Amino acid sequence: MSDITPYTVTGLNGHNRITYRCPTAEWALKKLRDFLHAEYAEIVVTDPAKNILNEADLAALVDINAAGGAAVNIDAPKAPTLAS
Repeated sequence: MSDITPYTVTGLNGHNRITYRCPTAEWALKKLRDFLHAEYAEIVVTDPAKNILNEADLAALVDINAAGGAAVNIDAPKAPTLAS
């Protein structure tokens, strides 16, 4: 098994530091939202290169992966079509 963990989500719950090693951006996003809901402090999410990511970064990665590599914004308004 590889020693590389794609994403890590860490936060403080009282005096305890909790860390999840997540294999996908989707899993990391879920854990981040769980931590936010539980009001953990000092939450940090890192990618495989140890870059720090925020919730928007993870959501964008999940959207890209779900679209097969093309970024998708499901909240964007649809452009009107012209009748011929």
